[in-house]
Amino acid sequence: MSSHRLPALRFLVPLPLLALLACSAQSPAPPPTAATPAPPPAPAKKFDPQQRVQWYQACWAQFNDKKWDEFRNCYAPTATARHAGYGRAEVTGAADILADSQQLTTIAPDVRGEQQLILVNNSRLASLSVLHGTQTGPMKDAQGADMKPTGKRFGFWFAHNIEVDTATEQVTREFGVDDSATMTAQIGLSHAPARPAMAALKTPPTVVIAANDAKEAANIGVERASVDAWNRHDPDAIAKTTAPKLLVHDATAPRDMDTKANNESNNEFWRGFGDARLTARYWAAGDYVVVDGLFEGTNDGDFAPMKIKKTGRKVTVPFLEIDRFEDGKVRESWVIFDSASLAAQLTAPAAGEAAAPAAAK
Repeated sequence: MSSHRLPALRFLVPLPLLALLACSAQSPAPPPTAATPAPPPAPAKKFDPQQRVQWYQACWAQFNDKKWDEFRNCYAPTATARHAGYGRAEVTGAADILADSQQLTTIAPDVRGEQQLILVNNSRLASLSVLHGTQTGPMKDAQGADMKPTGKRFGFWFAHNIEVDTATEQVTREFGVDDSATMTAQIGLSHAPARPAMAALKTPPTVVIAANDAKEAANIGVERASVDAWNRHDPDAIAKTTAPKLLVHDATAPRDMDTKANNESNNEFWRGFGDARLTARYWAAGDYVVVDGLFEGTNDGDFAPMKIKKTGRKVTVPFLEIDRFEDGKVRESWVIFDSASLAAQLTAPAAGEAAAPAAAK
């Protein structure tokens, strides 16, 4: 799927039992009287945008350092999460989200996530990170058999979009996505073309805080127009929303794309899925727009990128896109989705069916 052009912070940690005993041992305060009313409860601490960024980075640091008790408290008890590219499709509850997040650390105990870009708009945060590590832990093949670790390094983009309860500063909704096929190729378990492993970042992330002004609203309007044009399969209308020198970082492609390559990628999707359609939610921060959406379509034509003959199957693939605007048009785009999920939906046999032709290796 190409661009549609395609910390010293508060966490809700339970008080230790000894602290509770110490408090209970103190003399009770006298009951309030009419002349001395009881003070109102202290309001919940409200983070400003910079503090929310620090909180977010602290949660990532807890993931990197495997401080799981602290990391779990980054999530509300009833939080929901979708992790496309690893783990289960959707989980609910802080405990299950924690277990899902720990899966990658089993495969690569040294895995770390380093933020390249962090966007903030009130209770919403999005980021683009590099997940990197070494595959020294156990993995299983499709039949469930153990595979010997390859010892190879990986590094790929991970896109993240969350909503936060501002009363507790905990995640209530999370969508994270990476391309698991890229990781498989980087650690030597696939010969499919993929980006080389990305190295650790040496610079702090770019942080952008929303102004919620007319410029950001206009950028969202252009983004909506671009998605509408993509759904009409209208390349001329898409061209009106993109800068002449468009740069697309499609995480599933072995290299970046310019306008010409991006147009051909769009055409390949439209040829392979005659009813191809995107649905999306949008928000903005500065020159960036976050697009959290779904690609849906029926594979009624040959799909050249995966060398798959038409299967007639319907597919649904979540994606996260972050676009940078210049002069009111999309200049740079990061598109992250799990191509392995798309391939699986196209090739996995239904009950009573033979498997469709597999994607070329």
